[in-house]
Amino acid sequence: MKRWFLLIVTFLICANVAAAQQVTVDGVGTDKEGAVRDAMRNAVETVVGTMIDSRTLIDKNMVALDEIYSKSQGFVKAIKILQESQSGGMYRVQASVEVNTNPDTQLMNRLQMIMLLNDPRIAVVVLRGNSGFNAPTFNENGNMVGGQSNSGTDQITETALNEKLLELGFTHVVDAETVTRLYDLPALRSIYNGEQNGFAPNGNLGVDYLVLGKSETDAQKISVPDSKGNYVETMLTGTKSYLHVKIIKFATGELVGTFSVDGQGIENNTNRADNKALKDAAAKAAVKLEEKFRKLGAQPFTGMRMTVSASDYSAVEKLIQELRAVSGVQNVYVRERNGNKTVLDVDTSQKPHVILNSLRQRSKLGIFVENVSNDSVVLAVS
Repeated sequence: MKRWFLLIVTFLICANVAAAQQVTVDGVGTDKEGAVRDAMRNAVETVVGTMIDSRTLIDKNMVALDEIYSKSQGFVKAIKILQESQSGGMYRVQASVEVNTNPDTQLMNRLQMIMLLNDPRIAVVVLRGNSGFNAPTFNENGNMVGGQSNSGTDQITETALNEKLLELGFTHVVDAETVTRLYDLPALRSIYNGEQNGFAPNGNLGVDYLVLGKSETDAQKISVPDSKGNYVETMLTGTKSYLHVKIIKFATGELVGTFSVDGQGIENNTNRADNKALKDAAAKAAVKLEEKFRKLGAQPFTGMRMTVSASDYSAVEKLIQELRAVSGVQNVYVRERNGNKTVLDVDTSQKPHVILNSLRQRSKLGIFVENVSNDSVVLAVS
């Protein structure tokens, strides 16, 4: 028994150590309290720096990082002042600080979302699955006050999922109308049903992942038993909603995740019962969506990103063909088009300079390289 007790205590101690990272930092302030706050921020910044790949420390994530640092005091488990001094109106401390890195803490959840897939651009489109579904109601001024528009999409569920994605730390949530403008509803339904594969990036859509769902509702009046053994219909309506979701990698059309959830709602109005059931399903879907993107984050894009400038898109198409013929290149996908610029994802384990050397030897295009890094290339073709 004593041996088991010692093993359990040892395990708990190790678990506690694993849930905190201790660093020694300096802090400066106009008084001791300010210096200690500065030390805590520096400690959290140090820990964050050891956990985030330098490639993710770019402008789009600075807001999220600033939020983390502003709440640094809440992420500190313990602080021990090692040295302190005061000179020239400034207070200085050196402190040993334990930063809470438990996987379930707010700090780690926030960091994980920042690191996930380098903050992908996500569009959520939820199609309405049954006709006559959730019809809108209007006030005396003609403004919609209940239900949804006739756009053919479930805006209630879309909004709930987008809010959850933003809450989790994703900063590039694309307006669903952008997608539906470029891909009409019949096309999206065809993609959802697996009848159409992939997309052809057009214009400045800028989507990495499409969360494409379909929602349905089933509303029924609620009846209760009476004293005579019969059932009496009440004023209440009970709705059950069903939400089926597919996560599609936009550049390739690859299905990378799927799940289904349901929700329930009871109200004295059918529209309100529908909306309540949809929000209930959306809340459950948001949890599933987070799980799916966490798994996707464990397998980030590891190839090469190529930004190509060309006055004629046919030159880009020719470049894609030539890239696919290069040894070591598995495939090339168009990630985004915006005017004369096209962003390509090159599926390869080769270094950019190796790909460029091979390309130059066989290409009939004029290739002008502007910039090369470990995982990206910027060039112009003619």
